[in-house]
Amino acid sequence: MRLTCELILLLTFATAIFAQAPDTLWTRTYGGAFGEFVKCVRQTTDGGYVISGSTWSFGPGTPDSSNIYIVKTDSLGDTLWTKAFGGTGGDWGCEVQQTTDGGYVVVGTTESFGGGSGLLLLKIDMNGDTLWTKTYGGSGYSIQLTSDGGYIICGSFGGIWLLKTDANGDTVWTRAYNNHVGYSVQQTLDGGYIIAGITGVYPDYEIYYLKTNANGDTLWSKTYGEASWNWGSEVQQTTDGGYIITGYIRNPGGAYVILIKTDADGDTVWVRTYGDFWAWGYSGQQTADGGYIVTGLNADTIGTNDLYIVKTNVNGDTLWTRTYGGTHNDFGCSVRQTTDGGYIIAGQTSSFGAGHSDFWLLKTDTDTLGVRGQEMNPATQSKMGATIFSGPLLLPEGKNCRVFDITGRVVIHDKIKPGIYFIEIDGKITQKVVKVR
Repeated sequence: MRLTCELILLLTFATAIFAQAPDTLWTRTYGGAFGEFVKCVRQTTDGGYVISGSTWSFGPGTPDSSNIYIVKTDSLGDTLWTKAFGGTGGDWGCEVQQTTDGGYVVVGTTESFGGGSGLLLLKIDMNGDTLWTKTYGGSGYSIQLTSDGGYIICGSFGGIWLLKTDANGDTVWTRAYNNHVGYSVQQTLDGGYIIAGITGVYPDYEIYYLKTNANGDTLWSKTYGEASWNWGSEVQQTTDGGYIITGYIRNPGGAYVILIKTDADGDTVWVRTYGDFWAWGYSGQQTADGGYIVTGLNADTIGTNDLYIVKTNVNGDTLWTRTYGGTHNDFGCSVRQTTDGGYIIAGQTSSFGAGHSDFWLLKTDTDTLGVRGQEMNPATQSKMGATIFSGPLLLPEGKNCRVFDITGRVVIHDKIKPGIYFIEIDGKITQKVVKVR
């Protein structure tokens, strides 16, 4: 039997339900009544995702103070487990990484342990159960596994603070770089480290990036932007040996997402900015095609922000942009390309979900993006290829088939109601279909 449908190549929806909907896979929200704040998402070896941040809804001390919040999902974003860590003081989760034993390591900041505000390093197993915790001075923002099996952590402790530990979280060495804050660190191919953050005194910040050797000794440092609330959010070594720094830059005309491409010595190769009027970049990564994917927020005027995604080519030129959101503030915090060539975006939503603000996870297909949204601007409506049918949906024999609704939930194919669905054949989303009455 074959799929019985009439193929409509150029279908325009009168009411915008999707922006580039054929590429939508699913969206999810996670949280409770009192609010959550997301920081990081990573794909895990089982094909699912792990998300880190903070919660005011779960754990000791809430809702008066926050706890570290970790959500583990399967490949469709359905929750496998959630954990809240902390005490009666404020505890905030930042970056999470999967470890070689299948567990996870989380860095953040704690006011509940260690005798005051300090960096917290938390090691948990694959089920989210605590194996050990370590506290240090300062604040922690970014963590990466290192080639020797330990960890490199950056944050702030009288300036940028770089902390190298062994696999058990015990200190190997620390370094401080005055008058700066580090928000992102990565080990480089030469065994050293690249750090991005800010330098200056509030509110006059410049983007700052620093290269060290394997012992944390400075090789070079660079700044970008005049002192006017500029921010370096994330840094990554690129395939050509240089670096890409994601952040935002503010000037009298507004604020804009910024990408800075450098060579191996930190010298600027090109700079690109993106956004309409009020746009901030929080996370960026080089993609398999040599270009870049960036997420953050964008708004036409200061007010309600939408989650914002920019895809560029290798030179930073825009290939496409997408915004998602509702009537309240929404923004993207972390983006990574997934093993299927698509993207996973962890964001913050006040428009959807259970409470004041929730974790928002968006999974997209390759190339162009589309996510179910509300109150789309008619200017963003587009012509889309789709299959329209009425009556029963007949699937090909001899194939492993599943049908998903627009939330990503599996539905029984012979009982579907009028609406929009996606067909998976042998593990791959192959077609969007629209059932009409």
